[in-house]
Amino acid sequence: MTKKRSDSFSGKKTKDLQFIVENFLEKDQASITKEFENQRDEARGMALRLERLLFKDEFWMDQCDQEEHESTDFLKALHNWHRALKPLWNQIKKALLDYKEKVLPARMAPQNDQQAIPHELQGLLPYDPNQMDKYYQINLRSGAVSHVTMCFDGGRIDIHDRDSKIKNNFLDLIKGVPISLFGICRNCKKWIVITRKDKEHCPGCASSRWGKEKWNEDQVIAREKEKQRYRERRKKQTQQT
Repeated sequence: MTKKRSDSFSGKKTKDLQFIVENFLEKDQASITKEFENQRDEARGMALRLERLLFKDEFWMDQCDQEEHESTDFLKALHNWHRALKPLWNQIKKALLDYKEKVLPARMAPQNDQQAIPHELQGLLPYDPNQMDKYYQINLRSGAVSHVTMCFDGGRIDIHDRDSKIKNNFLDLIKGVPISLFGICRNCKKWIVITRKDKEHCPGCASSRWGKEKWNEDQVIAREKEKQRYRERRKKQTQQT
């Protein structure tokens, strides 16, 4: 029986985040190429779903006619979006890991020695440096080259900054997310989104683990059947003698 998360954040937003993280951001460019290089329909489906999640109301692919769809390089779009988001996601993971492994344990540990209270804070509130808010700086221009696209159709200048929008929309998606929603696969160490309490593996490792458990289970059943056939043969031989 599946154990679902009981917190109030479960639902569509969790599923959307799981899709982006586990099926896109935790893969590398080579894996994306291998998965979609000769699978145009699958690449198109992936691109359309990511577009709806990361570009919100700018569904340019939905507005393409049949001829434009046939000429659209969906794999290239996936690569471009991955290059824009991966460095941002890596920074977020690094900050989350630091907070979970260093900041939280320090806050949970008993404090035996009180550090000196800074002069400017004396007489205000109880001072505990481990309880101070921890901030992490995320560089939105890290990794991919940011650029804007200009269009003059219609006699006016339009500027489309898709790199910035995809990053900002992703940040909007994770804003307010409980940090307990993120975990690390026990096997390959890729990051996962915890959609149920007993989830410990990424989709790839979970599939391999299930296959191995099923194989082991089948082997046990096969051995029991063989033992049963052996016992039946022995019984017949005994009766004949």
